[in-house]
Amino acid sequence: MGKCIDTIVEGGKVVAGGVVADATIAISGETIAGIFSPGTMPLNVANAHRIDASGKIVMPGVVDPHVHFANFNNQADSFTSMSTAAAFG
Repeated sequence: MGKCIDTIVEGGKVVAGGVVADATIAISGETIAGIFSPGTMPLNVANAHRIDASGKIVMPGVVDPHVHFANFNNQADSFTSMSTAAAFG
């Protein structure tokens, strides 16, 4: 993994691949560089910004897990169009 890791999210329960487990997330820029079991990150990340997620559930890559649609105009939006809009931020 030759990427510069600038942010570490640690201490939380990570939801990924249908599993919820204690894990540490390494972030390079705006990209998830890796998800590791606690204490196993094989990198020198001493200068990385650390985010303490203790007691929290971390969902990497999720933009917005709670979206209301078709509230005002059920003809304009669909599950697909709103999911696509959420993914683009």
